Amino acid sequence: MGGLSRRELLKRSAVAGGVIWAAPMLTSGKAWGLGGCCDCSGTLIYAKFAPGNSQTCQNQCLQPGAMARYDFTCLVAQGLISVCDDVSTNDDTASMAFRADVTPARFAIKSENDCFIARCEEGFGQVYHWSTSFNNESYTPADKFTDPAANDDVALFQTYTGGPGTPGATRCTGNLPGSQRPLGTRCGTSRGTGGTGCPCTTQITGVYLTTGGLPGQAKLNFIEMELCVRNTSKLNCTPLNCN
Repeated sequence: MGGLSRRELLKRSAVAGGVIWAAPMLTSGKAWGLGGCCDCSGTLIYAKFAPGNSQTCQNQCLQPGAMARYDFTCLVAQGLISVCDDVSTNDDTASMAFRADVTPARFAIKSENDCFIARCEEGFGQVYHWSTSFNNESYTPADKFTDPAANDDVALFQTYTGGPGTPGATRCTGNLPGSQRPLGTRCGTSRGTGGTGCPCTTQITGVYLTTGGLPGQAKLNFIEMELCVRNTSKLNCTPLNCN
């Protein structure tokens, strides 16, 4: 491969896939904002963003049940997701940008034995926490977690809006502190106790995730996500068989 890193391969495949899929995937759907951050006129799918694209069927934070699970690299190759900052071993940051027909529903950060989850229901502002040994999803008041980040730049979950959602475009040139971020405007973070409603008034086009604000130099092991995707019948990726 000429010494290309996984990050470079992912970015190149995203551009190539975006050129192919520019026309059929961008379809009209329910207007953003009618139901807050959780508007979804497509199909919910599950994917895992991990070093080496590993263990997609062995999720440890989210429990997608019968939801279709897809190989993350294939979604990138199809142009649905652009990798801005890769999930690297012993690192604490990662970031992604999304095509216009992809609506994030949930994100989970796995760090050592801890799961940190943010949902569209709370506008990705409230964090929930449980251990991997719990092996269940629970969103009770007892599971709420206060993001201890000292500032927004190291908040666990940071959402972006206004980035170019068209395939083939450069979507990862943000210049806020830290590793490379999605294009657009940061419209909300999980720092503090979180709030109600969506911090973004327009569609979320990117996310930056970091454990840099947690005590003890916690590392980011992998990310799980549930995404609402329109026209999955045109998606040239085969759902994984996890039986």
